Amino acid sequence: MGLITAETVRHGGIAPLVSPRPLQGGHFTAGLETPSLRNVAVEGIEVAQTITFSVRDRFWGTVEPAGWSTSFEDEDGSIRVDMGGRFTSDEIDLDAVVAVGTDPDGSLTYAVRATALRDFERARIGICVMHPITLSGRPLHVKTPDETYSTVFPLDLSPSRSISNIVALRHDIDDDREVVFEFEGDLFEFEDQRNWTDASYKTFCTPLSLPWPVSVKSGESIEQRVRISTIGRRRPLNTPTARSQSGIARAQVELGAPGGTIPSIGILAGPGSRELEIAKELGVSHVRITLDTRLKSLADDLAVAQQTLAGSDIGVEIEVVADDPADLSVLGAAIAQLGDRLRWFFVFDRKTQTTPEKYGQAIEDLRAIVGPFAGGGSGSNFGAINFNIDNIAFDSLDVLTFPMSPQVHYTDHFSFLTNLDAQSGVAANGSRIAGSRQLSIGPITLLPRKVGEPLASDPRSASLLAAAWTVASLSELMTSGADALTYHYVGDPGGIVDRDGAMNPTYHLLADLAGYSAARNLAVHVDSGQNRVAMIGLRRESEAMIVVANLESESVDVDMVLPPADVTVRTLDETTYDLARRDRAAFTNSSVPWNGEPLNLLPLAIATLGVTT
Repeated sequence: MGLITAETVRHGGIAPLVSPRPLQGGHFTAGLETPSLRNVAVEGIEVAQTITFSVRDRFWGTVEPAGWSTSFEDEDGSIRVDMGGRFTSDEIDLDAVVAVGTDPDGSLTYAVRATALRDFERARIGICVMHPITLSGRPLHVKTPDETYSTVFPLDLSPSRSISNIVALRHDIDDDREVVFEFEGDLFEFEDQRNWTDASYKTFCTPLSLPWPVSVKSGESIEQRVRISTIGRRRPLNTPTARSQSGIARAQVELGAPGGTIPSIGILAGPGSRELEIAKELGVSHVRITLDTRLKSLADDLAVAQQTLAGSDIGVEIEVVADDPADLSVLGAAIAQLGDRLRWFFVFDRKTQTTPEKYGQAIEDLRAIVGPFAGGGSGSNFGAINFNIDNIAFDSLDVLTFPMSPQVHYTDHFSFLTNLDAQSGVAANGSRIAGSRQLSIGPITLLPRKVGEPLASDPRSASLLAAAWTVASLSELMTSGADALTYHYVGDPGGIVDRDGAMNPTYHLLADLAGYSAARNLAVHVDSGQNRVAMIGLRRESEAMIVVANLESESVDVDMVLPPADVTVRTLDETTYDLARRDRAAFTNSSVPWNGEPLNLLPLAIATLGVTT
């Protein structure tokens, strides 16, 4: 793993995990994370989750700046921030200046002036505004060059981009105030980012209905601006108090009647015996294996899986990637050898990453051989189903599936954590579309993945952050109605076990969950205030397990409110990280009696409580 530093242990060492710099001008507050504004609020009510400047090359690759120079002015309650950066890659060379300021009229402006330093082609260069998903179902008023009309922020995940050619948007803040976004420098379009498991609606330029890539000539200038203003009675601004170095969260746990049975929780694994042996040792409920019809080893791979997993109750999900429906004809006997171990087989077209109608008969033929265990949907993201809803072979499917990732569009820590808030809503929409079919969500991975393509590695995968993120994801999805959840990957690259056999924090989380398969959800409630704390609870007979994760870059005290019981606690943090990586038994047995005091969780730490009543 190389040199292990505190930053590596906490978040993979890819960037500092810091809170945005607070800004206040007029009745606006925001956090500055150059060049983005985060949590833009009017008198304490969020009106934009993020405002940022995005550069995408002709292949839709995100180009990051080499660095930013930033200057600040703060005078008489107004702010002015000027940021300069150069976006360079093999595809693009662009110099940009971003200016943020509040004006005497009470407005906030985010403006960009960029200059091409050579000829290139781009897919998108421009301002993006992410609107919070808390606006779901609220009225939205749209102004275009030709008309003004009213609609709503979508409730169900919308595949439509019918809100286009935008020059202004307006919506209510509360009963007597509205916020207005005015856009200049391009035509803007609106889309539902939840299709990619992003926790936002996005207004962006240029409309995707226009041809791309677009040629940009050396010296060409790009100027854009969004101006945010309010209509209605202003109220006194309550300035947020500074957060203490150690926050406090209060957790209420009820050990009464348990809820529904938790989903089957499994992991993505390669067909080789080493990864399957690790999965077997872990004791997960199922493994998901990828088969490529271009390879000749399909039957041998499944024979290895059956042999390796012998003596366990681990089920097998198979995802098959094919180029043509005829490719499926060779699979029947290979899959049948799994017998009762087969949970489902999912079929995906390599090009579309979906299960198109044209595969329907081939899937039916497979069902006739192996049974009613056919699945499909999307191998890339939920949006691939939503955008192609009329060309999915639903009539041939017994189960619907799609993956999730927090980093389809952005890789910063803010988006990584904030996008967790979209998961339960995406799952609910999956259940709506699945109808009477079962729902298997996965793989749920840190980086986006397309079935049949090589896995990429995220430095966060070996960190505490990966495990804390997984706890938060489970808190969103365990009660979502999904029948199965498949998390992460066994081996390199970016798996729960390193090439040298070291066990990453997510390994231990999944091992704990494996010990509670077929358990029931336990009612838990966390009042974390300004601190992001996630919690899950599981119960079987007289035993319960509670897992608490601190997703903050600072320590947090968690005041646990539990009924009388014998309670032990084990902590996975930067002080126990090395032990957990090299000695599973020693770490598993490191629990100590809980003294009833608040749990002091170091940054990105996880505490696992065992409760016996």
